Amino acid sequence: MLADFSRVCEKHHIKWWADAGTLLGAVRHKGFITWDDDIDICVMREDYKRLCEFAKKEFSPPYFWQTMDTEPNSWVAFAKLRNSNTTMLGASELALLKNNAGRLDYNSGIFIDIFPMDNWPEDDIYLHSHVMNIRRLYRKYCFITSITSSYVPARKLWKRPVKALLHHLATLFRFSPSIADNILTTIWEEKKALSSLDLPNGKYVAETVFADAEGFLERLIRERSWFDETEYLPFEMISVPVPSGWEHILSRQFGNWHEYVITTGHSAFYDADRPLT
Repeated sequence: MLADFSRVCEKHHIKWWADAGTLLGAVRHKGFITWDDDIDICVMREDYKRLCEFAKKEFSPPYFWQTMDTEPNSWVAFAKLRNSNTTMLGASELALLKNNAGRLDYNSGIFIDIFPMDNWPEDDIYLHSHVMNIRRLYRKYCFITSITSSYVPARKLWKRPVKALLHHLATLFRFSPSIADNILTTIWEEKKALSSLDLPNGKYVAETVFADAEGFLERLIRERSWFDETEYLPFEMISVPVPSGWEHILSRQFGNWHEYVITTGHSAFYDADRPLT
């Protein structure tokens, strides 16, 4: 899948780089980190927009280009290239299956994450206001989804009875899913506009789609100069492009990235041979 993605990007002159756990895997392991379960890629916002325009035509089945535009019910903040003949479910998706009678109404195949990088303001006051606006919209989104059929129990125990009560009240009064979808779409469009900063090229770029995650976004702010040059590193049976400033990027995101810290990855279940039915 990664080789096919690379081929399409090369055809359309799209610059992309290994990111996050995939970048760490390329630098430290020459391939997948043993406990990692997906591929992470980043592209500049301008190229990301172009990629989204032609990806639907370039990737044919079993591949599927998943965004809010191609599959509104997926509610993904960035693009995913999925293999429709497979299954890959995270903990939240398993919770959705449990609470929605075993149904998911969007593609759940094994995927590659494609993160857009936006221009990032150097003005601290503007920056704080911008991030707070995105988080405000995210809280709105979470509230609406709490009282619709797409119910997922709250992570914090003290919030679970409140969230469950809202959900049952919505069911009792027949809160229309179509009304909820319209509200969520409005919120999403506003959030998408905020996430794509219309700023001149400056010193910094960042993966603004993670502004919802307090404390995490700060680790994803990079200097644009770190992407001025591209190197190629071995990754399993192919080589992948990495930014010339990869050491700065890894240090900012992971701290002491030389140290092995074993995690469980993101997924709770996957099947490389069958789609979710």
